[in-house]
Amino acid sequence: MEVSDEINEDWRKMFEKERAYLMKLITETDYEIQHVGSTAINTLSARPVIDILIGTKLKWSTEMIVNDPLKLA
Repeated sequence: MEVSDEINEDWRKMFEKERAYLMKLITETDYEIQHVGSTAINTLSARPVIDILIGTKLKWSTEMIVNDPLKLA
């Protein structure tokens, strides 16, 4: 996968779309979904991969926060 020097304004929009999808799946109430990595910073060259980090203050596993694990497949 090649790194692009072009800034893609759609990366933020793509993250927001994925964030909205994940928020429908997560049943935990105390969490944050963050856009991380090079596509989160408009001035950096980046590979076309949207990196997403989900954090919570509570201990959990994917089985505890996802409404329907089969939806992730």
